[in-house]
Amino acid sequence: MAQEYTVEQLNYGRKVWDFMRWDYWAFGISGLLLILSIVVMA
Repeated sequence: MAQEYTVEQLNYGRKVWDFMRWDYWAFGISGLLLILSIVVMA
């Protein structure tokens, strides 16, 4: 049973993927800043 995707579903999936990707980058950058601040303070 093949499932057909509508344009709305594809756009929604792309938005979710972009949000996940940017959230991952933001988390990584904040983690690096936290580590750098700890190293500078120590």
